[in-house]
Amino acid sequence: MGDYNDDPYSPSLAQHLLATRDRELVRKNDSYLYNPFWRMLGESAPFNHGNESKSICGTYYYSSGKPSRWFTFDQIMFSSAFFQNGPFLLNEGRSMIIWNEDLDSRIRSSDGIFDHLPVLSVIDVKEATHMAISNTLTELMDF
Repeated sequence: MGDYNDDPYSPSLAQHLLATRDRELVRKNDSYLYNPFWRMLGESAPFNHGNESKSICGTYYYSSGKPSRWFTFDQIMFSSAFFQNGPFLLNEGRSMIIWNEDLDSRIRSSDGIFDHLPVLSVIDVKEATHMAISNTLTELMDF
């Protein structure tokens, strides 16, 4: 994960790192990495006439940018193992850009050096694995 300084579709990520938005391709070919942050390229809130609610469409804000001021430079990539029947699974519904009013004002301000929003992904642990980890930790603590 990190600040790649490239959008998900950039050749450095899509062609060289083999990071894709296609989950089925990742499941079938473990050479690819899955990038759930492809979904973050558009506006975070839909347009509603008369409602000027703030919205973001990326993780990096550059006020002089053209044709966009937003870029999705911060991403987390996942191997095919997170889509198999293993002990650890990607909870894609909880992969997100962290954003609130304070972060929004900081990222849009020209006074500070804060220009990237943080990102988050959640890995679920299967119950059997969770129990095995708990038992191992308990045994270690008893040692």
